[in-house]
Amino acid sequence: MQDKKKLKSMYNYATIKEVKEILKNIKFISYKQAEIDNLNDDGETQFLMSMYGGKQTFGFTDYKEHRKDSFESLKKEITGRLLDHGHQRGHFYSKNGEVVKTIKIKGYYGGITGVFLYQDDINGFGR
Repeated sequence: MQDKKKLKSMYNYATIKEVKEILKNIKFISYKQAEIDNLNDDGETQFLMSMYGGKQTFGFTDYKEHRKDSFESLKKEITGRLLDHGHQRGHFYSKNGEVVKTIKIKGYYGGITGVFLYQDDINGFGR
């Protein structure tokens, strides 16, 4: 069981400075480099996974085609979104307080998504 003080701090928002430091050392991979790449439908599968999959997903919907975007453009978009929007600290840390090291990203029809990959498969919120 996590220490209550440590758990509470995971619900606070990460500062821009903290996120910049994390992003300096993070590894970006594409879904093609990861275990699945079967999301070439109209975005419905991605929506269902992000809503009900239990993973820490993030990204945006812009109603544009992103399946053929370059890896670098996807990475740039996701990095910008992580810096522009407030995210709770628990998204960036594992249950053991370890900083997330990898983000899996994908463009789909309608937007771009990312998933944090934690070393122990459980985020800083303990789920």
